[in-house]
Amino acid sequence: MRKNIVSVIGGHNCTDNMERNAHILGTKLAKVVDILVSGGLGGTMKAVCSGFKAGGGLTIGIIPGYDKNEANEFVDIVIPTGIGLARNVLVVKTANVVVALPGRRAHFQKLLIVYNLRYGY
Repeated sequence: MRKNIVSVIGGHNCTDNMERNAHILGTKLAKVVDILVSGGLGGTMKAVCSGFKAGGGLTIGIIPGYDKNEANEFVDIVIPTGIGLARNVLVVKTANVVVALPGRRAHFQKLLIVYNLRYGY
């Protein structure tokens, strides 16, 4: 049986409040899905990964560069792509469901990917 996967997308930078909320979200998601996928870097990605790990879940970080050390310490499996922001398609397509947290330009790009995959280009 295939694992249930959630992708959480959000910004590199976040407020303390957003970081707390992302961590809480991660712990709650760990109770209902098997694997969390994110961009694997800092900010909300790090916070949600830390919460998911605290809840006993497995995390995957699909990072834009080649260096696995760029991933945050809460990523269990690092997938270095070397394709920059194009990796956002992989972050979105890997999951059964995508949860969007506040972010900036690349975050908006991921939301467009989700929309286009659902409704067409």
